[in-house]
Amino acid sequence: MIATSATHTSAPRPKALAACSAVTAEDVHLALGIHFRRAGETASTCDYTAGNAQVSVSIQQLKAPIDIAAEIAALKLELPGSTARIVNSVGGEAFLLEIAGAGAQVHAIRGERDYVMISILGLGDADAVGPAAERLARAALARL
Repeated sequence: MIATSATHTSAPRPKALAACSAVTAEDVHLALGIHFRRAGETASTCDYTAGNAQVSVSIQQLKAPIDIAAEIAALKLELPGSTARIVNSVGGEAFLLEIAGAGAQVHAIRGERDYVMISILGLGDADAVGPAAERLARAALARL
């Protein structure tokens, strides 16, 4: 007779994906048609630059669900003249923040905890860069 014991072990939690791995310089090039170089990286953010243009990627694991309407209101106060609209092409809940005269940001939340922010500045208004920001947000969420 073989004795067995029931032990409960937790599977190791996968390491969080770094922002520069979630959106690579090649992804940025494909989305915008310009070669960018990595300009900075932390555990949760990655910056790419080309001339005066900057693409920033931020990835976070939220500790609590986010109120999208409150987040939009706070960003509009912080960035006067900006407008926001809900976007459905990213996956999860998402909105595009149009920053007058500067560019755009896509904020996307999947499953109440996975948060991705893509900011594209210095390449025109939201009409010019919004679709690229949405594309990069989709890529990041797909890799999380």
